[in-house]
Amino acid sequence: IGAAELKAMRRTTVKAGFGDRKTYEGVSLTDLLAEVGAPSEVRLHGPALRQVVMVKGTDGFWIPLSIAETSAGFRGTPTILADTVDGAPLAKEEAPFRLIVGGDLKAARSVRMVAEIAVRKLD
Repeated sequence: IGAAELKAMRRTTVKAGFGDRKTYEGVSLTDLLAEVGAPSEVRLHGPALRQVVMVKGTDGFWIPLSIAETSAGFRGTPTILADTVDGAPLAKEEAPFRLIVGGDLKAARSVRMVAEIAVRKLD
């Protein structure tokens, strides 16, 4: 999915729980993963929970998230792929996308310069 398709998807905001608590806007990972056929919401149970979402930045930093952590049905706050912050485009050192895990109190899982998102099954 490219930037144009992401812009056309439903948007959501998350106020970061770290730093100076900026407001990020983008596409929820729930919606993004559903768009590419990954299990979500009612289909997210049993063996489907043995999947991880790998998010990698252009700087080589990457994190794994359980697929449940990306689902709005499992969390009180969304996880989003943001492309704006406080109403403006992301800064060069964050762009083109930044992963924001809603509810996190530290930015440790907030991947900057997101280049790749992949879903992998764990056996």
